[in-house]
Amino acid sequence: MKKIFIYCFFFFLAFAPCSLVLAQSIGIGEWRDHLSYNQTQGVAVVGQEVYVMSPYGLFIYDQSDKIIERFSKINGLTENGFSRIEYDSQQECLMILYDNSDIDVIKNNVIYNFPDIKLSSILGNKQLNNVFFDRPFAYVCCGFGVVVVDVDKLEVSETYRLGTNEEILSVYDMTADDTCFYAATNKGVFKARKDNNLLPFYESWQQLTDVPVVDGAYSFIEFYGDRLIYVLSTDASDYVYQQSMSEGQPIQLFQGTCFNVDVQEDQLLVATGSGLYIYQNQLFDNPTIVTLCDGETLKIHQVDISNGVYWMADENMGLLKASSLSDIQMIGKPNGPYSYNCFDLKAHNHQVWVAAGYYDDNTWYYGNSKEGASSFDGVSWESYNPIVGNVPLNTHDMCVAIVNPTNTSQSFVGTWGRGLYQFDNNEFTTSYDENNSTLQPRSAAMDQGVFVSGLAFDSKGNLWVANSSCNNLLSCKSTDGTWKAFNLTIASNEDIRELFIDENDQKWIIPRHNDALFVFKESSDGNHLARKISVLGSEGSVSKVISLAFDNKGTLWIGTDDGIVLLKNPEEALEKSGNGFKAIDFSCPKIEWDGYTRLLLSGEIVTSIVVNGNNDKWISTKYSGLYKISEYGTEELDHFTVDNSPLFSNNILDMCQTANGELFIGTDYGIISYRDVATDPKENNNEVYVFPNPVKPEYNGYISITNLADKSYIKITDISGTLVYNCQASGGQAVWDGKNLKGQRVKTGVYLVFIANEDGSQKEVTKIMFLN
Repeated sequence: MKKIFIYCFFFFLAFAPCSLVLAQSIGIGEWRDHLSYNQTQGVAVVGQEVYVMSPYGLFIYDQSDKIIERFSKINGLTENGFSRIEYDSQQECLMILYDNSDIDVIKNNVIYNFPDIKLSSILGNKQLNNVFFDRPFAYVCCGFGVVVVDVDKLEVSETYRLGTNEEILSVYDMTADDTCFYAATNKGVFKARKDNNLLPFYESWQQLTDVPVVDGAYSFIEFYGDRLIYVLSTDASDYVYQQSMSEGQPIQLFQGTCFNVDVQEDQLLVATGSGLYIYQNQLFDNPTIVTLCDGETLKIHQVDISNGVYWMADENMGLLKASSLSDIQMIGKPNGPYSYNCFDLKAHNHQVWVAAGYYDDNTWYYGNSKEGASSFDGVSWESYNPIVGNVPLNTHDMCVAIVNPTNTSQSFVGTWGRGLYQFDNNEFTTSYDENNSTLQPRSAAMDQGVFVSGLAFDSKGNLWVANSSCNNLLSCKSTDGTWKAFNLTIASNEDIRELFIDENDQKWIIPRHNDALFVFKESSDGNHLARKISVLGSEGSVSKVISLAFDNKGTLWIGTDDGIVLLKNPEEALEKSGNGFKAIDFSCPKIEWDGYTRLLLSGEIVTSIVVNGNNDKWISTKYSGLYKISEYGTEELDHFTVDNSPLFSNNILDMCQTANGELFIGTDYGIISYRDVATDPKENNNEVYVFPNPVKPEYNGYISITNLADKSYIKITDISGTLVYNCQASGGQAVWDGKNLKGQRVKTGVYLVFIANEDGSQKEVTKIMFLN
């Protein structure tokens, strides 16, 4: 069992009416999360702290200092991807259920991981649905029954199976009176006596015959006074019933989308998609109904009452507080991207854009996502979608984004069906389609709109647009605002995955079927060059192309469904030879792995490649997490997975890296970032700076020496000239751990940093103040 003490130190962000606390710059070798907290779905009050859950993020609101703290794998949790949180005040136990069947238990500010269900060899559905506390146990309701957990010992006491030998039922919720347990399942409500010693045996559970059995599941069950309350969820709607134990006839209480039913402080709370219904004094015909907050319809998922105060998790507005139900306050949520989806990630300098829309990878039909795009400036996220209301209302599937490198206040977003959007100073200004540009609608079905899947700038500052499924697959918006379309001649009406431009302004295109690359270069005389290239792997067979990156020496790194393929001279791809083009020579790098030489990432699906300032390669995969590989692909420098790092998932969808070396990693559970050592080098050493400086006694991280010329040499001495450290920069940055050559932390004083570029032609000196 893993035990982790909770320390509150990571990236506090507060929101009105809370005081604002700006995030510190991320240190080298550190991680930070960029999760979405929009759809809050769970809330639990633990003393002065309010825990709030969204599907892929969790945060804590401290009532005393009004600070919101992010809570994730980075600062103690075992997983990301939440299904339920519940707190039992009697046992002072907070239980966090994850959607991968793992469980964290928090007691006395200590996190205990309880992976027994996740790791069990039980066949079938291990989904965790809910937890019911009845001292000294927690009854975890699962897809295969009920797991009884001893809260004090944190061990499984026993497991209940409901149903028959032929069919095991899913249990969604439990409750109890003085003598019996009641379980809500996918096939009705079941009852068993508490004093029955054979509860693990399915015949000990009897189905209540006066509860209707229809096509649907019983999702929640509670006792309110002498009435059994249960929720029947069907395809059409959710129905809440109350049943007198003496009468045995259910009476419909409420109809609508029901997210949670709970009994607290002698009140029955029904949280729904249209507000909160509160029943008091066991009067079922006169509920208090709370439906609006600031004119918005409430979508309450869960409520927790503490000292008469209602704390509510709302799907759209985050955490709400109501001391009086006529006065609801919006506490807020941490800043983050609008959605956890990250179909495309792009960075320039310190800006990051993520597109959350998508198209189906098999049918290539649009996903009809309204989640839009989000941008990050190093401190905070901004979101753009029709739900927020800052883009056209008919917008859907914003699926690719880019920052203009010659005008960083300008960005463009491509949509799958609505053309190209332009943003200036983070505000939507223009949309481009067939009416005001050379972009074309889909040829086969023009009414579906203009499909944009790739964006790239050339060396002259012109924007190139991959226009899928039409006659002219490329369009160019020049710096003067004029448009021109290009027919590749080798393909038309092709769906395109991505577009890249190399240092020679050749356009590289990954088509839908991945079985080739298109390369194109325009000519002023109209004799444009275009070529279709099959990428050959180690066995000479055609590899499916997933991703591309050009490294700092011009080599094209190709990520495939079977590892890495290299093209060392991509500038020769359009050179003529006889009546055709020059032959292409692909190669596959080899790496030493566990004492054996093997092909780099053979068998892995490579989803993205990022080249850092040191020409090392960050390579993401669909199943095995994140690799850092040396310049020529011969050495593994790092390998991050969910098991050895805060990485949210081993399925990485896309990546990008900012100028300061922060690598943004988009997973199927949201975005996380990691600060790499290497940054892009500068032309000279004229703007070198050191961070932190001065170095204070409590600081134990790396000291970065940044804005260096490529691979500069660094020597650090004390004021008397004694050498304490030397190294060579990784790209444009060097780091020092603050220790001398003997591995001891240096003493208080001033230290001189001597810098020279590789050939010694540029030299610089700066200082670091150390305080101990």
